[in-house]
Amino acid sequence: MYSLRRYRRGDAAALAEVFEAAVRGTACRDYTPAQIDAWAASAPAVAGREEWFSRLYTVVAEQDGRPVAYGNIDDTGYLDHLFVCPEAGGQGMASAICARLEGWAAGRGIRRLTVHASRTARPFFEMRGWRVTAAQQVPLRGQVLENFAMEYIP
Repeated sequence: MYSLRRYRRGDAAALAEVFEAAVRGTACRDYTPAQIDAWAASAPAVAGREEWFSRLYTVVAEQDGRPVAYGNIDDTGYLDHLFVCPEAGGQGMASAICARLEGWAAGRGIRRLTVHASRTARPFFEMRGWRVTAAQQVPLRGQVLENFAMEYIP
């Protein structure tokens, strides 16, 4: 069982571990090893983003007292991160977090949400009613990763 809560100062290091685990353990089926290494190398930067996590509306899923998933959205409706540790997958955490983020935006009158979804995340968002607006090629540490600009208009 898991519970959802808001981000707390001091969570950034644990969320960086969630980020890296999700990239290495889940996204690895959709990207090459070199692409995964380039993407996962962002984990130390994620660990240092306390102010960023605090500024955004960030929701954390905890299981057995430790963060295992998180997501966040800004005040323009841009959903920036949504990551789940592989061992915590399949329990509905991503859906619960996404619903909380969408609800937060709706409560603020934000009428259009956007995300840059990985190949791995694209089907998840499509099942929730999001639609692709463009495929993108994103350079990152000498690699090029494909992702998808998507939007959701409730």
